[in-house]
Amino acid sequence: MLKRLLVALFVGAALLVAAAPASAASYYFANDGSDYYACTSTKPCRTLAEASGLALNPGDRVLLKRGHVFSGPLTVNDIGTSTNYIVVTTWGDSALAKPLIYNRAGMRCVVLAGQYIRASQLHAQSCGPNGTDSVGFRLEGSNNRVTYSEADDNYAGFQAAAGGTGAVISRNHSHHNDKWSENTCGPPVESSGGFGVLLNGTNATVSQNRLENNVFPSCAFGDDGAAVEIFGSSGNLILRNEMVNNNVGSEVATCNPPATPCPTAQRLSTNNEWRYNIVYSTRDAGGQADPSDHTTGFTFHQSGEYGPTTNNRVYNNTIYLNPTSDNGQGVVCGTPCESDRLTMKQNILRVEDGPGVDGKIAFIGATTSQAVIDYNLYWGNGAREFTCGMKDLGCASPGLDPKLFGENGIGIPITTYGSAHNFELLCESTNASRYSPALDYGLSVFGDLDVDGSVVPLDAPNGPSGAGDRDTINEPDLGAQESRGELGVGC
Repeated sequence: MLKRLLVALFVGAALLVAAAPASAASYYFANDGSDYYACTSTKPCRTLAEASGLALNPGDRVLLKRGHVFSGPLTVNDIGTSTNYIVVTTWGDSALAKPLIYNRAGMRCVVLAGQYIRASQLHAQSCGPNGTDSVGFRLEGSNNRVTYSEADDNYAGFQAAAGGTGAVISRNHSHHNDKWSENTCGPPVESSGGFGVLLNGTNATVSQNRLENNVFPSCAFGDDGAAVEIFGSSGNLILRNEMVNNNVGSEVATCNPPATPCPTAQRLSTNNEWRYNIVYSTRDAGGQADPSDHTTGFTFHQSGEYGPTTNNRVYNNTIYLNPTSDNGQGVVCGTPCESDRLTMKQNILRVEDGPGVDGKIAFIGATTSQAVIDYNLYWGNGAREFTCGMKDLGCASPGLDPKLFGENGIGIPITTYGSAHNFELLCESTNASRYSPALDYGLSVFGDLDVDGSVVPLDAPNGPSGAGDRDTINEPDLGAQESRGELGVGC
């Protein structure tokens, strides 16, 4: 009897061990390692070809040594889970630079082609020559994410590829991506490249990134490129990003046949949303080959080769195009830009129209029913080629000064783009000249945090008589920065 009990206990224990999940594995890589080693911290492997050939399980980690340089590409095809991602990140001295991945003769540096893969703290640079789709981080599968990483000198720093869904691109730095895949003067004109983030899949989230100086010299347009390019892509959320000195903040286009990416079926861009982004530029679009080209906040194509785009929603963004910029345009929505094409609320748009400049606060091409536009503030004497909403402010030139922190002799001047703090609204409750009309002017809450992480909404104090908010209700401010009174501005 005792013998049988001991045997039963032994068999049961063996079954429990067999059923237990294997512990996650970690694979270490360094450029002074060897692929003949066991990929441990004391005996690291060397090449990304070796890393790309690993059979990874949920929870496994691929670790690249900080301060080291690797030749790409690194491709991960494996599948994690929603609670146990496959991880690609770093090891070594945290004071050293992120591991650098390059691929000058190829097309890509990091490719996440499986599911539930998370890459972080990597640097992808020079991931292919001009004339190719050189991409720093390409997210091909589903529910993959890249965070705290950097990309430069590419056609696109980050890409959520066609066929993929649920990508997350967050807290990265994408800058000086100045390469192109197409660049001809025409006919036909072909110009594509200079993208901080390129979206071709569905349901991506692009949040809290610094996207700057993404532009390339275009034969046809002088400058081309965008902080966030959306091409044949739907259901995306563009949230709390800083877009600085790009040719365009965000451009949206539909992919129509027979274009190479969609030769037989249209890929419509629809249901995309922008919330709490700053678009800032001092770029001069003058001297461009095409004098109709513009430095633009947001562009929505509606007809021709790249239209239509539908249900674009633009909430609580600040677009500031420095008055010295040539041909600045805050928002462009081509004809017909009707109520099913664009909704634009609670934004601040700043554009000037000086001598020899073709500046526009916005161009909204309407026919029978104009886009839904209301509760915005316009500042500057740029042309207003649209019909203002009933609650819009600054509809007549020169508009209404929102009294931004960086524009009033305090803080870092906006002309040098110090930080998102410079777009905070002044709220000195006893000084009408420093009490913004945009405080608590919003009607709807479109998010719980602003571009800089402040809670939305916060109630502003009562301003001087006739100068603004006179209640104790938490209502959202206009623009990307909810005022919180941290910078000696009196809230």
